[in-house]
Amino acid sequence: MATRSRRRPIVRDRSAPYRAAYDSAVAQLARARTAEQLAQEQEKRAQALIAAKAISREEFDTRRAGSTQSSADVRVAEAAVATANLNLGFTEVRSPIAGRVGRRC
Repeated sequence: MATRSRRRPIVRDRSAPYRAAYDSAVAQLARARTAEQLAQEQEKRAQALIAAKAISREEFDTRRAGSTQSSADVRVAEAAVATANLNLGFTEVRSPIAGRVGRRC
């Protein structure tokens, strides 16, 4: 018989694919955040250029849409991380109480 502390994992069931999915989602989130930063910088530059009439309105609109789209991509990636973390959590069974674990106590 083994003694377990409260909230300690009792069983871990095939968590490797879920861990890989979680790691992939975290990497996608990092990629999306980087793309969002770039798109926001491009939009700021475009605002200065449109004020100076150095770029067309179409180019400005394209950069603004890119910034909006990249912000949405970050939200999608955040949701994917949350989902992957939830799925990973389903692979563990945690002890609800502290005490002995076994067929007979």
